[in-house]
Amino acid sequence: MSEKQVIAGVMVLAVLCFGIGIGQTATIKGMAKDAFFNGSKIDHIYVCVGSSCYALPGSTSGGKELADTRGSGTGKKAKCVAGSSKCGITWGITGTCQQGANRMLYEIGKTCYRARGYNVTSKLFGTYGSYWDSCRKACYS
Repeated sequence: MSEKQVIAGVMVLAVLCFGIGIGQTATIKGMAKDAFFNGSKIDHIYVCVGSSCYALPGSTSGGKELADTRGSGTGKKAKCVAGSSKCGITWGITGTCQQGANRMLYEIGKTCYRARGYNVTSKLFGTYGSYWDSCRKACYS
């Protein structure tokens, strides 16, 4: 083996054994809590990527995991959605927090279809809300 091959092999082992950030996966999951007030019949949804949580729009704490929204991914695309100006939701105009969450959950092939009130918001705004194509092109292409 040449010196270059040995160095390359050591670098590959370092990535595999110590995880220096290349290709790592995180748990991505939807979180639900009462929207507007305690006891509400509608869920506010946000998404957690590892220990960081994001909402489009709204708060990012106090919820419980929503059934059938957990998966593994790098989180890069979900985080892109959370930070991209092309992916924002104007509540009640282009969607709700539920459509915003679906944009982030798209990375793992999930939606928040079990959220309370989703049957209404999805009829009004669709699965991903208005302007989904520009968001998808910005973060999922």
